[in-house]
Amino acid sequence: MHPETGVLEHASNLPGWGDAATLEELQARFGQDLLVMKDVYLAALGEARLRRERSENDFVLLSIGRGVGAAVVREGHPLSGTHGLAGEIAFLPVTVPSSKAPSTSEPSRRGALEEAASADSMLERAAQAGATYGTVAALMDAAWDGDSAAHAVVERESMLAAFALSAFAVTVDPPLVVLAGSVGLSGGARFAEAVRAQLGSLLPFPAPPIEVSQAGENAILEGGAEKALQLAWEKLSSSL
Repeated sequence: MHPETGVLEHASNLPGWGDAATLEELQARFGQDLLVMKDVYLAALGEARLRRERSENDFVLLSIGRGVGAAVVREGHPLSGTHGLAGEIAFLPVTVPSSKAPSTSEPSRRGALEEAASADSMLERAAQAGATYGTVAALMDAAWDGDSAAHAVVERESMLAAFALSAFAVTVDPPLVVLAGSVGLSGGARFAEAVRAQLGSLLPFPAPPIEVSQAGENAILEGGAEKALQLAWEKLSSSL
């Protein structure tokens, strides 16, 4: 959500939510104290909540599912950036544009990386190779069991994930990367290892450790509870 206009931007997976009246309607229903946050920021908060006891307060969370997004977490809090756009890696270009002439085509509303790396894109690519799977989890299982078509899709996915993470590695230098979303969770430790190997081949220095989310499918719920507690304490403190 844009911090000044209150409009939900770049939410291609939520048709109609970009309307300017959306926030007003939500506030009318739930009250003026309503706070809307990106799901990936909430997932990062939930992950930070579970890692707090181990003092793992700084990390990058990469979420790949129906959508693709990331969050840079510093001291337990996701950074939102000036306009709330930090971590919008869906819009990373997958191919390098030509410098000879400006592009005449409109940029993808969904984002080039998301179109290439999302869960539905993986399933579609597998289907094009003659291997149909109902879920990413089934696709991953087939890849680990030796299915060549599934393995090719997963290998390409690990390359795309590493490409996205390379941008964070050279700008943020995170001590840890956490994989979330249906792709990260379904892939498990083997996918995390594959991504780290690919990332290591892109960098002139050692890649950071890469782990699967501890919060799992409940990451966003955990983050919502954490944010609610933070807001409650702030309101209580201001009334004392």
